Amino acid sequence: MMKAYITRMRRLALAALLFLAACATARGPIDTANVDIVDLTYAFDAKTLYWPNSPSAFELKELAHGMTPGGYFYASNLF
Repeated sequence: MMKAYITRMRRLALAALLFLAACATARGPIDTANVDIVDLTYAFDAKTLYWPNSPSAFELKELAHGMTPGGYFYASNLF
């Protein structure tokens, strides 16, 4: 389940970068010579710290994932 979450987060980050790149093409190309890319991903495992009064250890619970009755995609998770 955690690998699926990390894969989804990476896909979301890639989609965001592609979106920003598409927006930037309207203004012109992005000058990548003057930018720093920082990878802020962090591995989640059994040693990951979590809120001290949490009733359980670090755990990802999927609350909602899919299309809504209105035709929109919605995803919600609980850590």
